[in-house]
Amino acid sequence: MPLTYEKEAASSRNDECDYVALYLKEIDRTPLLTFEEEMDLSKRIQAGDKEALEHLIKANLRLVVKISRQYLIKGYPLMDIVQDGNIGLITAAEKYDYRHKVRFATYASWWIKQSIARGLSFKKRLIRLPHRKEETLRKVKRTWNQLYQKKRKIPAFDDVAAAMGVEKRVIEEVLLISTPMASFDSSIACEDYPLAYTLEDHSFSPDAIVLHKKLKEEMEKILNGLIPKERSVVEGRFGLLDDRKHTLRMIGDKLGLSAETVRQIELKALQKLRERCAHMADYLD
Repeated sequence: MPLTYEKEAASSRNDECDYVALYLKEIDRTPLLTFEEEMDLSKRIQAGDKEALEHLIKANLRLVVKISRQYLIKGYPLMDIVQDGNIGLITAAEKYDYRHKVRFATYASWWIKQSIARGLSFKKRLIRLPHRKEETLRKVKRTWNQLYQKKRKIPAFDDVAAAMGVEKRVIEEVLLISTPMASFDSSIACEDYPLAYTLEDHSFSPDAIVLHKKLKEEMEKILNGLIPKERSVVEGRFGLLDDRKHTLRMIGDKLGLSAETVRQIELKALQKLRERCAHMADYLD
């Protein structure tokens, strides 16, 4: 069975490589533009020329692929990142102004990166992080890598915070909310061993069941030491029979006694219980 999975995974990677190769071959057909050609296309675009817009976009699709490779993450295909970058490229082409006297690649890079980062924040997590948090997380990882390469040891949060010029709690917060999530049904180690099997089940506690049973037995022994009326009053007042606490009048009506008499019986019964059940404090602790 594992060999089948490996073959499927390898086939999937090969298919993705084929798509990328075909895409690169297609976009290479459009030659790169000179600065003068970019200026000319920008003038035509502002005049409403759709063909000029399409030409400017096609000539810079390679720029999107180059930037997209910087954002590669496990489990997220390159072509999906490229598509997000292309959205930013289109926006940049529409807004590009020849009067700024800058190369289109310089202007478009920011739009492409923003579009890719926003697309990743929407799609790569089960719970989407705000765009600003996603950007902060990228800066934290980049700074961490730089410090690690420089000092050749794992940097502390304080070092990363100092390098970024932010407080330590900012680093801790963004790393906490970006923790990967996994399904309880996902398998680990082997196919038939779900993640849920490794988690402690707090809903079942054998020792608590035994303790509760023993407590009921001790309570029964103590209540048997009371006379019937005292027992009935205590059971009614504390809801020992039906989990419902009864008033003095309700118990009095049931026993044919006044509320004051019931109160006196309760006080006498509680005094007996205090004298006889000091050892019950261990169960309460």
